[in-house]
Amino acid sequence: MRGTPNWGEFERPQAGAADEASPERDQLAVMVMRATLAGDGKALLAWLRSITIERRVPPGAPDAVLRELEAQRRLVFEIERLAAEGRASLDRRNTAAAKA
Repeated sequence: MRGTPNWGEFERPQAGAADEASPERDQLAVMVMRATLAGDGKALLAWLRSITIERRVPPGAPDAVLRELEAQRRLVFEIERLAAEGRASLDRRNTAAAKA
């Protein structure tokens, strides 16, 4: 059995400037943006938002329900954030190409 839990193990590592600007992350962000930009992907993201971020739970909801919903919201926020990063990345690429 393990000793005292290290709560730091459960926290997401803080991304440094190098991590945020890595080519791999940039590529992932563009993929997420393309997948959610239009059509089925856009409809899917809207549905995920409606059942998580826009969902309201009653004041007496059990703690487990609140925690589960918060985890789901976090995932949808992460997808939306990556999509926004992908749009910004393509904008930067287009601006750089136009200047060249």
